[in-house]
Amino acid sequence: MSKSTTISHNMHANSNQTPNQLLYSRRAAAKILGGISARSVDNHTKSGALKPTKVGGRVMYHKDELTRFAAHGTK
Repeated sequence: MSKSTTISHNMHANSNQTPNQLLYSRRAAAKILGGISARSVDNHTKSGALKPTKVGGRVMYHKDELTRFAAHGTK
């Protein structure tokens, strides 16, 4: 299974998320990225490798950004 297929599968596997959902919380992003820790998501965000989207006071991650990160990693 390719990385993008795995990410797509993980996005739909969590019953708290809908197939049309565009933004994900830090914890949901961690699960989508293969079960990495939420702290790893924070570290990748701080390094600039993962770009968050702010919604009000919340830090969210767009599904396209998660797919891009999964495909290219920290490059």
